[in-house]
Parts: sequence; structure tokens; C-alpha cells
Amino acid sequence: MAYQGLTRPAPLGAETAYHIVSRAEALWNAIVEWNNMRRTRQELERLSLRQLEDIGLTPADIDRVARNAARKV
Repeated sequence: MAYQGLTRPAPLGAETAYHIVSRAEALWNAIVEWNNMRRTRQELERLSLRQLEDIGLTPADIDRVARNAARKV
């Protein structure tokens, strides 16, 4: 006896639920990225000028480094 697979289109609600979950996940990821950037910036701002110089940074570099670090996590 041959098997006949039944394929049905997803109900309308499934597509809507998928979009809601996708948007919620994107929002969550944006919040996590923002928080990582905030924490990195705070930590770098606590360093003295000498400490920043030791790691090859200036105070002007802090925002750029924090943005890049947040995206990598």
C-alpha cells in the first residue's frame, strides 16, 4: 500500500504567530545588544586615561568599541 502524505497549508493564525514571535525575538536581541553596549561603555569609562592608553584606546574610542563589542556577543 502506497503512503500518501497529506499536505495542508498552515492555518492563518500560524503565520501571524510566526511573525509575532519573529518580531519579539528581534526586539529581545536589540535589547540584549543595547545592554551589552551599555555595560561595555560603563566598564571602559571606569578606566583611567593611563589604563585606556595601555590597551591602545582613547576616551574618544569608547563608543566605537562598545558598539562593536555589543554586536559580537
